[in-house]
Amino acid sequence: MLHENERERSEGNPETKHKCNKIEIDVKMKTEEEVENGNYGYSFFVPGMINGFNDSSFYGGLMFGFSSDTIYLWRPPDDGKGCLFAVGGSWGNGAHSECSTQAKIYALGINSNFEEDVCEGKGCSATRVGPMCDCGTSGFEGQFCDSPIVCDAPNDFNATLVRPSSAAMTFVFNSTVQFSCIDGYEPVNGSTVRTCTLNKTWSEEPLECDRISCSTPDVEPGSKSYIKTISSLKFEGEVIYGCDPGYGIMNGDGKRECEANGNWSGIAPFCNVSCGQPTNNGGVERITSLGGNVVGIWANYTCATGHENMTGSTSRFCQMNGVWTGTPVSCAVKYCDIPVNGSNSTLTYTSTFYNSVATYTCEEGFVSNINPKSFVKTAKCMDDKTWSDSALDCQPVQCSHPVHSTYVQPIDVIIYEYRDVVIYQCVVGYMLGSGDLIRECQANGTWTGDQPHCKDIECPAPNNITKGVIITTGKVYGAEAVAVCDFGAAVMSGNIVRMCGLSGTWVGTEPVCQDVYQVFLTVNTTGIGSTNYSYDLVNLAIDVTSLSRYKRSKKSVYYDKRSHIAIGACGLFVIIAVVTFICSLDLIKLSSQLKYLLTLPEKVSKRVSMAKRPKIVHKVFVTRK
Repeated sequence: MLHENERERSEGNPETKHKCNKIEIDVKMKTEEEVENGNYGYSFFVPGMINGFNDSSFYGGLMFGFSSDTIYLWRPPDDGKGCLFAVGGSWGNGAHSECSTQAKIYALGINSNFEEDVCEGKGCSATRVGPMCDCGTSGFEGQFCDSPIVCDAPNDFNATLVRPSSAAMTFVFNSTVQFSCIDGYEPVNGSTVRTCTLNKTWSEEPLECDRISCSTPDVEPGSKSYIKTISSLKFEGEVIYGCDPGYGIMNGDGKRECEANGNWSGIAPFCNVSCGQPTNNGGVERITSLGGNVVGIWANYTCATGHENMTGSTSRFCQMNGVWTGTPVSCAVKYCDIPVNGSNSTLTYTSTFYNSVATYTCEEGFVSNINPKSFVKTAKCMDDKTWSDSALDCQPVQCSHPVHSTYVQPIDVIIYEYRDVVIYQCVVGYMLGSGDLIRECQANGTWTGDQPHCKDIECPAPNNITKGVIITTGKVYGAEAVAVCDFGAAVMSGNIVRMCGLSGTWVGTEPVCQDVYQVFLTVNTTGIGSTNYSYDLVNLAIDVTSLSRYKRSKKSVYYDKRSHIAIGACGLFVIIAVVTFICSLDLIKLSSQLKYLLTLPEKVSKRVSMAKRPKIVHKVFVTRK
């Protein structure tokens, strides 16, 4: 326990610091196993061994916390080296060391003095966290009274009617703020001065304000006037005066207002015999004059703006009998010429009189030639009989140069206007992949459709053929598909070579491979007068590529240029004639060869009978029809 035995305070000397001395401390040591309620309320400094040996064969406990009445130690493990308290070196009566594992220690502090007055003259109280200063009414707070007490800015008043005197954001203890009402208002409750208190609140009630009151408005005796209405006797209230029948206000004010100073504006009116408001026929303005419409007042007139050709009396006098002299006045309204419409716009108007409005609107797809972002313009008939603005000339909306991707033929770089149409074309060998090839410039300056993207023209994979394969050099425009027949077969119909065309298909007819005839000839190569007949058999083989039918299978790719079509038409007639001639030659040649084949068995049998020789086989290929 901590006991304060003596407290001394120096009297009469302001520079003498207060001292708390002779504090007796009774401290009991506890081990870690005896700690209760955790470490709440304890202070923790840098831990260290209480007293240690010079070698590493023993080690002592560590102090890990303390309070005003307890010291907490970490107990080392009971392994023969750890000591709860270890004392090494020379102490007591000799040079020896001691190690205690069962120590029960009581610490007593006697005559402990605090030489520094941490509270600087304020009251001092001992707590488990150290000395606690008594801040009192110093305006500070905290353990050592070193933090000023601060109030939040006052905000519990009507800011629309009350003005604080300070715009500061920090208000310390005893700070004051003055409040006042805005013009035309006066305090009705609360205080105009408020102070920041020790509990961080503001003293007094917040200021409340209300409108300043004016006295009852006066009526001058004999003025022939009276009060018609009073809206309020407070600030901004109004009073309306009237005159007795047959009288009008000669001077003074027919309407007065309660001002911020609590007085009524103007002066009370005096009335006199009135001629009433003069009757006029319109288009005129009365020149301002004092006295209203009472006896002795002149009413002078001029034509109002936008009017002309006044008729009647320009000046009239209010007579004693309450009648105006002269005749009523009037002015004719001015008018402008019919407005002229601009180009590519629509004009609308209701009349051409003064202040009439003419509206010009650009037609769809057109904008102002002065401001491309505008398409509407108005003009007003003015006092000088002219229109305030000229007609609106409109020009077509322009579209930006249309963009496109690669493989699209470029278009002309020109100015494109509303309703212009652009037609794209893919370069040869490409076709539209996405977007649109035809786009039109719209009224909003954008193009219809989407930017075109062209891609390679691709032909599908050729169909498989029997007794052969199709070998391709690719699948895009210009690629070739070549038919290769199996051994013992040949192309009997269709085109051996086809090309991928502009339509995305293979140009020509699909080829067909078929087997050829095989003629087996048996001859005797031994005996007298033997002859080698292989030369004659080889002559029977027909070279397919030499036939005109094969040559005709090499067809050209269609091209739609007109000059090529004309040339092709002329060439067609020539080709027909040549083909007819060639076909006749082929037929003659084939007929002779067939005739030779028909007589071949007879010739062979005759030759076999002439000589007996070993049998051999020769293969001869003859194309089928």
